[in-house]
Amino acid sequence: MASGLSSRMKKDKLMLRYNDKFIFEYVIDLVCKSNFCDKVVITNNDTIIEYCNKRGIKTHNNPNNEYGQSESIKIGVNYFKDLDGICFLVSDQPFLTENSIENLINSFEKNQIYQLKFNDRIGNPVIFSNKFYKELLSLKNDEKGSIVRNNNLDDVRYVNAQFERELIDIDTVEDYERIINAQDLFD
Repeated sequence: MASGLSSRMKKDKLMLRYNDKFIFEYVIDLVCKSNFCDKVVITNNDTIIEYCNKRGIKTHNNPNNEYGQSESIKIGVNYFKDLDGICFLVSDQPFLTENSIENLINSFEKNQIYQLKFNDRIGNPVIFSNKFYKELLSLKNDEKGSIVRNNNLDDVRYVNAQFERELIDIDTVEDYERIINAQDLFD
C-alpha cells in the first residue's frame, strides 16, 4: 500500500530518502524478491508507478485515497479475491527483511491472520486469509486492518520478526529524523 496522504508527516513520506533510496523502494525491492504468487502496488504516485514498472510489478490507482487506508485495503481484496489470502505491506518500513517476509509467507494457513511481531510489539505486514475478505471490505474511511484483527483475536497467529527495527514505520518527522540520526537501530 502506497497511496496514503502522509497527513502526519505533512509531505509525501515515501519520497523521503534514506541511504540514497526513496523510502518506498525498500519495501518494493523486498516484494520483488518475495515468494508471493502475485504482486500489486496500490499508489497514485507517478514516481512509484515508474519504479514498479521497471521492477515488473503491477500498480493500481486508488481514486479514493483521501478517505483513508480502508480504500487501499478494499482495492487489494477485490484484486486478490480468488486467492486464499492477501498480505498487506505498507511502503514506509525501510528495515523490513526478506527473511521475516518469507517466514510470514511460509507460516500462512487458511482461516487465520498472520502478523509480524517482535517481543510484545506487533506491526505490519499482515496476511489475512480469504475468510476475512468480507469484513475487510466493510472497513470505512481510515479504518485499518487492525480492526478486523482485533475482532478475530482467536484466529491471529504471530510470526517473529528478526529485528525490532523491522516494525518501524515512518509516520512523522520525528520518526524520519530518528532513522536518519540513530545508529541505535543497528545495535
